[in-house]
Amino acid sequence: MNAPLVTAAIVAVTALLATAAQAAPAVSITEGQCGLIDAAMNTVISDRVQLLRTQSPTGVITFRCQASEVGNDTGRAVVYNFANTGFQCALQDPLGGVRITDDWQLTVSPSGQATLSCRDRL
Repeated sequence: MNAPLVTAAIVAVTALLATAAQAAPAVSITEGQCGLIDAAMNTVISDRVQLLRTQSPTGVITFRCQASEVGNDTGRAVVYNFANTGFQCALQDPLGGVRITDDWQLTVSPSGQATLSCRDRL
């Protein structure tokens, strides 16, 4: 890994949200930015975002970010996570501040559709 990638060592999701109901178990955000890595492990910042924050009854929070036009010339789906990258998922929770977790998965389809899911506990 070269030095420029060190600054991209955290897969990040940043959502810009004007206000959110504090008691809402689910929040859907369609504006903001989602930072991902493409199939070649280059950092990609997308403003074509759908971010969904859900909370289970057991306190597990899941953030899902979808982006399109993410580079993948491998001809197959590419899956990244903490185990195969060592990267963490850092995100701005619209209902609870910054969260950093090792529990995440990013899938980039051959057509460039990407889905990032990050899970954390309250």
